[in-house]
Amino acid sequence: MKRNLCLLLLIFCCFSVTVAFAEEHQQSSGAAEHEESIWLTVGRWVNFFALAGILYVFLARSLRVQDKFKTEAEEIRKAVEGARQAKEEAEKKLQELDQRLAQMTEDAVRVKEQAAREAEEEKRRILDSAQKEAERIVEMANREIDSEVRAAKQELQKQVADLAVSKGRKIIQNEINDQDHVRLVDQYIDDFGK
Repeated sequence: MKRNLCLLLLIFCCFSVTVAFAEEHQQSSGAAEHEESIWLTVGRWVNFFALAGILYVFLARSLRVQDKFKTEAEEIRKAVEGARQAKEEAEKKLQELDQRLAQMTEDAVRVKEQAAREAEEEKRRILDSAQKEAERIVEMANREIDSEVRAAKQELQKQVADLAVSKGRKIIQNEINDQDHVRLVDQYIDDFGK
């Protein structure tokens, strides 16, 4: 800013000096009109070029600033366009993720339902197997019990028979004498012979 101000003062001084030199030259020389007009014309051209230079400096700087704003505006436009595209891509990805999440939720529900069905089938199969095993064990236990009862009955019958024979023998020995004994043997032989 200071540099531009110094440049402006320098150019203003050049204008002043050129105009003053032209007027002084015109007054001091008292020459012909032709000479006066050349110095005035040269002064005017110097003033014109100085003014054109000043205008060029300020306008070029102004144009550079506008170009800078245009460049920055273009960069901002590109950044906004990039942000818009990034937003669209992010929205697409979010939509894809939402679809994936919905699909995964559906898959999880299906897997859970399938696992529940399989668990129910396994439970039913285990219960059926346990029921069959329990029936088999009960049947085996009943057979063993029946077998043990038969064996116990036979043992009891044997013991009762042995006891009855033993008691019967004692009774017979006490109540049957030798005559009864001979008569019974004869009767047995007679019955056997018939």
